[in-house]
Order: sequence, then C-alpha cells, then structure tokens
Amino acid sequence: MKHRLIYILPIALLLIMNGCRKTQNHLYGSWILDNDKTESKDIHGFTLGKSGYASAINTPRQQYEQWHLDDNMLIISGKYLSDSNFTNVTDTFFIKYVDDNRLIVNHNNIKYHYKKEQ
Repeated sequence: MKHRLIYILPIALLLIMNGCRKTQNHLYGSWILDNDKTESKDIHGFTLGKSGYASAINTPRQQYEQWHLDDNMLIISGKYLSDSNFTNVTDTFFIKYVDDNRLIVNHNNIKYHYKKEQ
C-alpha cells in the first residue's frame, strides 16, 4: 500500500497544480459583467494581467492594482476613493465556473456572471 502512495501522490499533485495553472490561464484578460443578467447597461468589470497587474473597468472610485489566485478564490486588491481619501481594499471572488469566455463568481454572497471582453 505504501508503494502505491509513493506513485499516486506525485501524480495527484501534478494534476492539481496543472488545474490551477489552467484556471489562471483562463483568467487573463478583461472581464465585464454580463448585462443580459442585470438591468444596468453600463459596462463594469476588471482586467487581469499575466504579471499580476489588475485594473477596474468603468469604476473610477475603485482602483485595482494586483490580483492572485488562491485555490478557487480570485483575490483582487487595490484602493478605493471615498471622500477624497484612499482606502486599501481587497475583494475576494469565489470562482464557481471559468472557461475562455465565461466567469461565474460569488462575491459577498451574490453570484455574478462575467464574460470576456473581445
């Protein structure tokens, strides 16, 4: 039994690491809220760069600066402008689904649907 674990454990770790890398590769780019699911016609979202750079789309008070992935959590941090003061902010999005064109997350117990900006 111990001999089987010696062979199975490295393979399992490689599969998990590859799955995380695959998810991270899907996340690169600009994501906008899918307005078909909301009443607003304004475009809002964020851009996630390969170097860990992040920026907010059409939210002037929100200034995202960086992002990273921790298991199924997309963590974006930056600053928020309130009453001419900047406050550090970290937003955590729990990834429910991601592929090359769609991203579904939970943030503050609300489900959001994003689509990749073309």
